[in-house]
Amino acid sequence: MLQSRRNLTEGPPSKIAGVVYILIGIMALGVAAFVLFYQGSLTGPPSTFRTGFGVIIALYGAFRIVTGISTVRKADAVKDVSAISGRSTIPPSKPPVE
Repeated sequence: MLQSRRNLTEGPPSKIAGVVYILIGIMALGVAAFVLFYQGSLTGPPSTFRTGFGVIIALYGAFRIVTGISTVRKADAVKDVSAISGRSTIPPSKPPVE
């Protein structure tokens, strides 16, 4: 029987990914506010579909903002790794080749 020995650990997250998540969340909240507060001529009276759709988009935006904040915090935690018993917990990077 073959057993694969893959490395399933993820690399550290980046701050850029966290900022992108936060921006996506803010844009989703803006779209949700537009859907909830703008009553177009096609929908007529306030509909439950429009309200439900706006709430779902708002929940997605809030989720993305929370995910972005936690990603930025994880990236900061990886950056501030302390040495344990005289050894760093992150392997040293290779020096640049000249």
